[in-house]
Amino acid sequence: MSPVLSTRRALLTAAAAAVVLPARANSPAAGSVVADPLDAPARASRLAARSALMGVARAGDALVAVGERGHVLRSDDGGERWTQVGVPTSVTLTAVGFADARSGWACGHGGVLLHTADGGRSWRKQLDGRALLAGLQARRGGSAALDQQLARWREEGPDKPFLDLHVYGAEHVIAVGAYGLAVETRDGGRNWQPLPGALDNPGERHLYALAVHGGATYAAGEQGLLLRRAGTGQRFEAVTTAFRSTVFALIATEGALLALGLGGWVHRSTDDGLHWASSQPAGRAALTAAWTRGATVVVASESGSLLVSGDAGRNFSVVPALRPAPLTGLAAAGPGRIVAVGLLGPQVIALG
Repeated sequence: MSPVLSTRRALLTAAAAAVVLPARANSPAAGSVVADPLDAPARASRLAARSALMGVARAGDALVAVGERGHVLRSDDGGERWTQVGVPTSVTLTAVGFADARSGWACGHGGVLLHTADGGRSWRKQLDGRALLAGLQARRGGSAALDQQLARWREEGPDKPFLDLHVYGAEHVIAVGAYGLAVETRDGGRNWQPLPGALDNPGERHLYALAVHGGATYAAGEQGLLLRRAGTGQRFEAVTTAFRSTVFALIATEGALLALGLGGWVHRSTDDGLHWASSQPAGRAALTAAWTRGATVVVASESGSLLVSGDAGRNFSVVPALRPAPLTGLAAAGPGRIVAVGLLGPQVIALG
């Protein structure tokens, strides 16, 4: 199994319960000694731009990438040069997204959710697994199912990760993770509401990806799991699919929803997930991330290659790997160029 997939399989977290929790304070008191990576600021490293990165997003004209050991990098020149910025935690960060050029979020291990109000130049912690656990413990005795979840959390510790997030706007964000973990804020992160009771996922399968398509929010993950929340509704209902392959990336393109993942499968639906056309356009290497603009779709693989479609995912051509290492995130770098991040850091790739 590749390092990327091994890492993602290891990102296991317990589900939370439906209760609004306050955002966590920024950091420990000055001068205190901390050993927990949740509290230890990310260390500055000359090699940060060559380290394993898990996600990348645009913040206006800038690019922001996140990854292992709490590394956050920012580029103002289309991905040619990167600068590490300070972060109040050193846990692995798995995904990043922005509402506009200034307001954005990153998520990661330990139930961490970080916010930036200056385009990724500085970050503040809004939530972590300890705050989730403390809030849920205050509600113990509410149900046998909740008590069972809390007992598991107390035994395993508050080290459970988020794996993806979707930023609807400056006030509204949702994040999902392993064991069906999901939280949402509608006030810019001042309060986060765990959503396990709103997900049709009794097996607590891991959730790896989020996308919005046709006014609905989709979450996907293990063994073909696909959940759909219509409009402004609260509950995510299971969508019956003909495939059982784990989905690592969801992307909404012109008139279609694409689910991508293990086995190199591309599953494409044009009717809100009722029917799917499935193909393996580049062999069995797992597909790990996707980006789209108009009818153009770019998909990253664990082999380091890219799949490029100009017809909204009906057909793909392959851009060979510049470096044979897994890719984990994609963002636009400029006309005809993509920034791809992965186990060897960021690279700029011309689409031709």
